[in-house]
Amino acid sequence: SFFGEVFSKSIIDDNGNHVGFLAVSRDITERKKAEEELRESEERFRTLADATFEAIIIHDKGAIIDANKAAEEMFRYNRAKAQGMSLLDFVHPDDRSFVLEKILSGYEGPYEARGLRSDDSVFDVEAVGRNFPFKGRNVRVVAIRDISERKRAEEERKRYQEQLILSDRMASLGQLVMGIAHEFNNILGGLRGYAQISQLPYKENRLRELPGMVID
Repeated sequence: SFFGEVFSKSIIDDNGNHVGFLAVSRDITERKKAEEELRESEERFRTLADATFEAIIIHDKGAIIDANKAAEEMFRYNRAKAQGMSLLDFVHPDDRSFVLEKILSGYEGPYEARGLRSDDSVFDVEAVGRNFPFKGRNVRVVAIRDISERKRAEEERKRYQEQLILSDRMASLGQLVMGIAHEFNNILGGLRGYAQISQLPYKENRLRELPGMVID
């Protein structure tokens, strides 16, 4: 068995009478097979996309064609409503030119930007885009991950490291100050002793008995 496609046309004589049909048929088995494979491929993609925790968005030069369930939850847009919107609507205004450059250049490495939800809340994301054949045309699929927790952890670690560096500097400064104070106390001790000796009556000053010593 095979799939066929038939085109027919009525044949009309010079008097306007219908005298028959002209029919042309062709075998479209391969085309039907390709269509079925494409449908199954799209169904598999949909199943896998909805199973992942990352947001998956398919777009054509920024115009959203489709999105998975995780994208709905991440950006808080209904999937049907998101179709036809611009991907840049999901990006913080200050990062849109940067993201658009990645889209137009076909960049396939990971990059970070700030996402924008439907309630205008902002969060940090990491995105990776790939060119992808979809429904007979080349489009772009982008996987987006919420990295807000990771960024907060990095900021906390950075602040902790800065506090450790400051603590080490303060400890070093404290040791330096203590060393200077110790040396200063030694100098003051010598001066204090000399002052006490110089205040004694000359006849009670035993230093005068030392040869070679002269005290005014």
